Order: sequence, then structure tokens, then C-alpha cells
Amino acid sequence: DLAGMAFDDAVSLSALLAGSDMVHDCYVRNWLRYAHGEDLAPGELGEVFRSTGGELPQLLVDIARSERFRSFR
Repeated sequence: DLAGMAFDDAVSLSALLAGSDMVHDCYVRNWLRYAHGEDLAPGELGEVFRSTGGELPQLLVDIARSERFRSFR
């Protein structure tokens, strides 16, 4: 997704990363791994995260409200 993309400085690199679905999915996957203790695909939460513009507080609420999290033992 970012292969071959050029950037001049840290600001332009951060803009490229912020616009990448692959980076957003990776971010969600890591939060899911932390919350559940296992590797999970971002799935619908990845889509919701992107649609909110990458809002971390909303992602954490969505993870906590998920059936999988609420039934975790």
C-alpha cells in the first residue's frame, strides 16, 4: 500500500501513514491483540476506525462494547 511512495520529511511520512488503510488495520489489530490476548483480524472494527478518521477513544469504546470482549473469560 505504501511501497514506492516518496516522502521528504517526517511530516510527509506521517501524512502517508495516516492515509493508509494497511496502517489503520495494523493499528486496530494491535489494539485487539492487547485487549483479547490473541491475534485477531481487524474486520468491521477496522472499517469503523477508518470511518471515524482514526479516533482512538472511539476504537477503545467499540472494542469494549464488542460481544467478544464482553464475553471474554
